[in-house]
Amino acid sequence: MIGETDANHKPAHLYGKLGTPKFARYVKYGDDCYPMANCVDFVQILTAPSDRSFKLKQWEGPMTTFQRDLDETPNGRIKRYQIFYEQESGDFDQPPNQQELLDHVRNMLLAEQNSN
Repeated sequence: MIGETDANHKPAHLYGKLGTPKFARYVKYGDDCYPMANCVDFVQILTAPSDRSFKLKQWEGPMTTFQRDLDETPNGRIKRYQIFYEQESGDFDQPPNQQELLDHVRNMLLAEQNSN
């Protein structure tokens, strides 16, 4: 799953975006619903303009807390959580940010394949 939000939100708001689908069995995309896999990675893209780069450091603690919560929820389907940052919405449509995200997704898929 990939979510995008503004880094100005408080950690509780972002946790809601993670916590809501944590026990979901289906994911909606457009007008369609799809069954969620038993093991899902959640990638959160936060938009933080360079003049507000201090916001990025504020998310390091919550990211660790969110992952610990996922680790302690054995029945949840979301297993891993990662934050990526972009300076403007849509930065991940352009290299090198796009490559960073693609490399992360590729590594997640390889790790899942090797664990089976």
